[in-house]
Amino acid sequence: MVEVTRLGAAHQPLAGRVLACSPDEDEITGETVRIGRERPDALLYTFYTGEPIPPGMILILAIF
Repeated sequence: MVEVTRLGAAHQPLAGRVLACSPDEDEITGETVRIGRERPDALLYTFYTGEPIPPGMILILAIF
């Protein structure tokens, strides 16, 4: 999970710092929720770096 520390003129992320890294999705989700509650104004990003998503699979994304 990355916290964006600098945004560009068009509000695109330009810089950030890594706050959590784990192959365990539940661990990253827990940290994202915890930090989001502690600092609701923080702009947090998570990244999926696992196997490619199979064709035909439907994904549901949640924003905290």
